Amino acid sequence: MTAATDETSLTGLLSNAVAAARRLAGSEAELAAAELALARRRAAQGLALAIGALILGLAAVALGLAALVLGLVALGLPPWLAAALPCAVLALGAALMAGAARRCLSFAGLLPGRLIDRLRSLSEVLDERSPRDA
Repeated sequence: MTAATDETSLTGLLSNAVAAARRLAGSEAELAAAELALARRRAAQGLALAIGALILGLAAVALGLAALVLGLVALGLPPWLAAALPCAVLALGAALMAGAARRCLSFAGLLPGRLIDRLRSLSEVLDERSPRDA
């Protein structure tokens, strides 16, 4: 073989390798897109099922509370008191949960505290090392 033939075959091999790499990258991108579409569909199905479960769960709680009220009435409590007791317990639970949620969602609680501390200390170090204007 001559040097020109070797160069041509090397060029051809490199060209084929680049083309194969491009096809592989395109196939991988198509596969990734298909996997993301499947994941989106599964997430949507899961969300729909969770919403359905929440609705059924709320209906079950409402029926359970109605049964509790009827049971308290059967025990001799006046209907208004039988309804007020579970309501008060639920309101107290809701208030406690709202307070906990408020603490979790406070602005200061959402800030990345360690990052802010590291940035402050970095700023102090940079201020110490920076040349001062005389």
